[in-house]
Amino acid sequence: MMGLIMMAASLPGALVGPFGGTLADNLSRKHIIVWTDVIRGIACVGFVAAIWMTDVERALLVLFCAQIVFGLCGAAFGPAMGASIPDLVPGARLQTANSLMQGFSSVFMTLSLAIGGFLYAWVGAPILFLANGISYFISAITESFVRIPQKMPDTPFHLSNAVDRFRSDTLAGLKYVWARSGLRKLFLVAAVLNFVIAPLMIAQPIFIRDFLGRGTEFLGLCGAAQGVGAIIGFAFVGAVKIPRRLRSLTFMCANGAFGTSMILIAWFQDALATLLLLGIFGCAMPIANVMVQTVLQGTTPSEIRGRVLSVLITLATGLMPIAMGLSGILIDWVDQQIPLFWYFCGGTIIVTLIYLACSRDFHEFLNAELTEGQ
Repeated sequence: MMGLIMMAASLPGALVGPFGGTLADNLSRKHIIVWTDVIRGIACVGFVAAIWMTDVERALLVLFCAQIVFGLCGAAFGPAMGASIPDLVPGARLQTANSLMQGFSSVFMTLSLAIGGFLYAWVGAPILFLANGISYFISAITESFVRIPQKMPDTPFHLSNAVDRFRSDTLAGLKYVWARSGLRKLFLVAAVLNFVIAPLMIAQPIFIRDFLGRGTEFLGLCGAAQGVGAIIGFAFVGAVKIPRRLRSLTFMCANGAFGTSMILIAWFQDALATLLLLGIFGCAMPIANVMVQTVLQGTTPSEIRGRVLSVLITLATGLMPIAMGLSGILIDWVDQQIPLFWYFCGGTIIVTLIYLACSRDFHEFLNAELTEGQ
């Protein structure tokens, strides 16, 4: 049941992801941001009402439907939010703005995971879902006061032309990515990274139990090490303005740290080394993520930005369930020899980076001049 619910949360967003970018480029991004929060708030409150007013089976059905709603809303909210940031801040501040947004999200996600168990025991699940729903309504209210400049298409988007516009505009976004070699290769490495990093949550507990001889408390320490590393990474990329000519080198080094950390964790098989290397892993991830998002936002025209970002989001969300399913099979195939699995994943990242290091157009794209917002 848990697997089905997680699938319901991730699969719809992966399937309709590119169409979310089309909406973000054809409709008011502010309205999309506000109304997707309102809808998610209603879904949360509706689930609470189902818990209090119906039996368990019907409440589970409502939860399943609510997760589908969350996935669909996320597919529209993500591109609209990402495409709006360059129109709200100057190009010179884009990296800092992305770092602040992703950094605060990471910090509060870590805090929520830390206190969630205590709150669950104290007030129970229905109150937590109710508070979550109310937070979406509050978010929608605050977003309604934000003015988001946006260049709208010459031909308005209506129900009468919706099908044709979805088809033509979504294809235009995919063609935009494919026609630019540097951008295409950036998406390739993003796909590879998401594919090999996503299974970590499956492999890590087995590695800690069977190869480090530690219990579940050490799994919490590993999460804390990654969290601290992420905070340091976000602070660095937010405070330090990376020169344009060094962007591709910084991106390569950050991703190289991913692969190297995975290989060294498997090599040492030591508790302290694992914590230190996971800290490095956590630090490198925001540097690479902020770099990618900043370059995409600063080099893509506003009128097509939502569709380009949605392709990246779709790659990330769409590959995760596939990667997790295949990794489970692969881990069992090697008799749960997690070090071999991590050698493979880390080596795949290193080989991909060697390929990109030889690509001139990839470096030119990452080092491109960023344009100002609308």
